[in-house]
Amino acid sequence: MSLHSQNHHLRPFARASAQPQYAPDITLSPIHLELHLQFDIPNKLVTARAIWTIICKNPASQELVLDGVDLNIDSVKSEGQSLQWWQNHGKIHIRWDKEFKKAVVRKVEIQYSVQNPVAGLYFGGPSDLQPERGQFVISDHETTRARYWLPCIDHSNIRTPLDIYITHETEFEALSSGALMSCSPQKDGKSVSHWHLDTPCASYLLCVAVGEFTRFDDGEFEGAPIAAFAPKPCTTETLKRCFGPTKDIMAMITKRLGPMPWPKYYQFIAPGIGGAMENISLVSWDDFFQMDSTAHHDFGQRLDQINLHEMAHTWFGDLIVCRDYAHVWLKESWATYMEVVWMEDSLNENEARYELINKRRLYFSEVKNSYSRPIMTRTFDSAWAMYDLHLYPGGAVRLHMLRNLLGDDIFWSGTRNYIDTYANDVVETDDLRRCYEKASGISLAHFFDQWFCTAGHPHLNTKYPYSQEYKALTLSFKQSLKGCEKDTPFFKFVLDIAIQNQSDDWSHHSISIDGDNTYFKLSIEEEPKQVVLDPFSRAVTGIEFDPGEKILKNSLSATANPYLYGRIHAGETLLNSGRHRLIRWVENAFSSEPFWGVRLQWAKAFGNCLTPTAHQAIVNLLPHETHPQVQAALAAALGNHPSHLSSESLHDFLDRVDIGYMAREAALIAMGKQRFYVNWDDLMEGLSDTGWYGYVRRGATRALGHVKTQTAAQHLRDIVGSIQELPHIRMAACLALASSAKNLKDDVRLEAVDALCEALQADFPRLRTTAAKALGILPHQSAIPALESAKGLIEAQSHPIIDRALVACRKYSPNQKDGGAHKRIEALEETVQKLQRLVEQLEAKVVTTPQAQTNRA
Repeated sequence: MSLHSQNHHLRPFARASAQPQYAPDITLSPIHLELHLQFDIPNKLVTARAIWTIICKNPASQELVLDGVDLNIDSVKSEGQSLQWWQNHGKIHIRWDKEFKKAVVRKVEIQYSVQNPVAGLYFGGPSDLQPERGQFVISDHETTRARYWLPCIDHSNIRTPLDIYITHETEFEALSSGALMSCSPQKDGKSVSHWHLDTPCASYLLCVAVGEFTRFDDGEFEGAPIAAFAPKPCTTETLKRCFGPTKDIMAMITKRLGPMPWPKYYQFIAPGIGGAMENISLVSWDDFFQMDSTAHHDFGQRLDQINLHEMAHTWFGDLIVCRDYAHVWLKESWATYMEVVWMEDSLNENEARYELINKRRLYFSEVKNSYSRPIMTRTFDSAWAMYDLHLYPGGAVRLHMLRNLLGDDIFWSGTRNYIDTYANDVVETDDLRRCYEKASGISLAHFFDQWFCTAGHPHLNTKYPYSQEYKALTLSFKQSLKGCEKDTPFFKFVLDIAIQNQSDDWSHHSISIDGDNTYFKLSIEEEPKQVVLDPFSRAVTGIEFDPGEKILKNSLSATANPYLYGRIHAGETLLNSGRHRLIRWVENAFSSEPFWGVRLQWAKAFGNCLTPTAHQAIVNLLPHETHPQVQAALAAALGNHPSHLSSESLHDFLDRVDIGYMAREAALIAMGKQRFYVNWDDLMEGLSDTGWYGYVRRGATRALGHVKTQTAAQHLRDIVGSIQELPHIRMAACLALASSAKNLKDDVRLEAVDALCEALQADFPRLRTTAAKALGILPHQSAIPALESAKGLIEAQSHPIIDRALVACRKYSPNQKDGGAHKRIEALEETVQKLQRLVEQLEAKVVTTPQAQTNRA
């Protein structure tokens, strides 16, 4: 029988009450949106007129239902047609007195206003913290947030051309999706900008941005203007630093995917976006990406990678839209995979292979530590819940497997055929599959069912015997399944093997893994110098493999071993042994390892090797490392080795003036984990840092979450409640406070809960959501009323966060942290579940025939 990991301590991906999700019916289908907008930014008010043109697809239809939460509607009209309308539970119902006939077109005009909406539209301007910042208003809709200020069918399969008219101060920039048709001055000193998009646009991809912006023009790419914007006082130099590579990235990606379909490519930075978003022809970025030169040194490659990611959505997500969120991997997994392709084309092979290794491990970590789900699934709590490590790296590494299965020519030919076939249309997973089948002649139903429609992944336990008597190497692979449902069939895939003989020649082999046991036998005169599994980072499988000290030592050297994964695996396997001599081998190899990603993975492994030798190795290596990400990994590793030595080493590191924000943040967090050896002066200095984005200050805030004292909790409460602090630092403080106060005495815990309840009412939407998440970590029955009230202040797609926090608060008892009745009940429930599983396994053995047992052995 197949072997399954029993991750029963993990929560399910979706709650038991979650139902399969499908695209809505559109018997009355929108075919155009004309939108007139006027913003009063200081008062956070928009006055609007939305004119929807709709066509009847199904005779006898009379009612159009739009999403629209808390809109103040003045009137609803329809070109002389008699109708009724009403609002109920976030919906706008419009019912005509006369039925439609098939293909009849009508217009409906909705005049309304919205003040300070819960989500979707965000206002900003000068504040005590940033008195020089210009006024602005921006929209950010993914996945279902347009409804909080725009009456629409807020779903990805509803897409229309746009005409958007924005009345604004003449000195302001007014931006939207599409092309600027005109900017007309008005008598009152204002102007009206008209933006037109003639290709269909879903509500979550529509964007507007108005304000006192700095503008960076970067010429054109094949006739399309390229520009970037940010609220003043951002400088053009900063925008150029951040977005200067855009045209080069565009040149690479259009060679792969075809010509840019939009009339322009604009980008803007503003607070509150929380990442980046691929709005059609107007990409939005959080103000984290407004980087100074030091930050750009730390994060510049990552910024370019995200630039490429959002640009890839031009084809995967914007030009071709997922019919519903069950298939959202068709945009996010693709855009994530294009990051790897960009590295291949613009950086080097090692960067691309390391990115694949890292993405694969991120996905594995979510399966191991959180939950497992199919990449394509219809059952989820909200569409927003789909945006996880399964969707981004998990889907991306599967696309790389598919590419290697088909070969480059067929893969890219099928991809271009997919783009050409479904441009300006909506798609499902089978649409992509059929394009590759047409290009290759290969049936891919099994591949897609296995890798995209099945939860979990394979894991290989590998045995290595070499027979001197028979001059033969035999590798045996035992497949088990991680994160899979019971009775999931074994995965079928190809595993590459690289073998170096005693003459230093490499040979390459590919074997098909299919079933629980697979064997590979190779005639070879002498025992190999090296054996590297998955040398090209192609297979989505975990691997356990220990060929012995001698071979692993040979594989540490970049001079001897050209394969990144082989070197990473060798170092990690040696460090996992915990043996002094083997740890020293890795320490010695570390200094001469040329690729930063290998050193980074070894640094993490040093942190997980809880021996004095590993501890001393980190202390020895940290002062000499220069790569910011590896510096951060080494500093973070000391957090797992709390001691006076670690504290002193971190203090010396923080005292340096030549380290960047990334490494300084990691060192502060590691300092917070030093228990009795915490250097409070270092943490307090970090809390007073006024540098870029408050990044170091946020690191010190997160560090306090690991200091389980009343003093740390008090500092964090002050930050959570401070309206003078940056919102993203208050967000970090919410989570840190929940962690710090969890095991403190009741009065401190209650004070922390009160502070988090107050944060549920904050003016910054993402802070409210983070406070709810923190109350799920630090539950208390007193938080229940505040959480229930907060639902009206938090967008519906984040309501599952509140629901989980409410469940935790209702279960909480004062003795919970001391191992009271609640824990005993949970332990009994877990025991019952284990017994039930044992009974099921025994029953399965009873009904299994001897022949079936033989076939599955």
